Amino acid sequence: MQRGRREHAEQLVRLHRLQLFLTAVLVFGPMLVLGFALVRFWGHGVGLQDVILAVALYVVVGHGVTIGFHRLLAHRSFEATRPLKIALCVAGSFAFQGGVIGWVAQHRRHHAFTERPGDPHSPLEYGSGFGAQLRGLWHAHMGWFFDHQPNCERRFVSDLRTDRDLVVIDALFLLWCVLSLALPFGLGWVIGGELAAGLTALLWAGAVRVCLVQHLTWSVNSICHTFGKRPFHTRDHSTNFAPLAVLTRASRGTTPTTLSRSRLATVSMPASSIRPRR
Repeated sequence: MQRGRREHAEQLVRLHRLQLFLTAVLVFGPMLVLGFALVRFWGHGVGLQDVILAVALYVVVGHGVTIGFHRLLAHRSFEATRPLKIALCVAGSFAFQGGVIGWVAQHRRHHAFTERPGDPHSPLEYGSGFGAQLRGLWHAHMGWFFDHQPNCERRFVSDLRTDRDLVVIDALFLLWCVLSLALPFGLGWVIGGELAAGLTALLWAGAVRVCLVQHLTWSVNSICHTFGKRPFHTRDHSTNFAPLAVLTRASRGTTPTTLSRSRLATVSMPASSIRPRR
């Protein structure tokens, strides 16, 4: 009995270490590629084709996160037809931010415990001094990925676990990551007509685009709970930060955390695909 428990505990430790390693690859990998791209290709090495592909994929994947993961699933702000739901969730999975069900679970948990014990990424839990604020910003932006996070899916996303489409999309997360890089590589090669064009598209429209989408999304957790304007009264410290609102595809003067239902239902969606919730 004791031996079995010990072996089980060792398996859990190995699994945790593997999860930390994969998390580090997904978080720091795109950052390293961005650093390499800036050093190696500063002033050259990026063409119009790379920029167009990067912007196009940025918009598609960004809408998958903000409208699909966030507004459609996390907040149930509107109802979508099945094809639209699947398209948004696959697009959001291209962002290298984890599987759709786990993403929604942590975001619902954040709103249930905003800036209180239980909030997975509050920037305020370390105090109000300058050093504490810096530590809080790091924790809210990226550090919380490496803390032990309790499994909260049973409590917060039991509704999503009954949706077969979402379960399949969630289980195929690593495949979507591969396709997120393979798609710009293939398009660059086909459009440019040579392998080099595919490789530069992989760099700029693949890895660099992933890095930008990741950090702009995470900035909502860190920057938008620390800096910005508060033309409203709430118990938490959430703010509106105009530059981030523009870059994260939200309405003017609004961050994705405060985007209203009425405006969302008219953003980039065909009317036949959306049914506002009542």
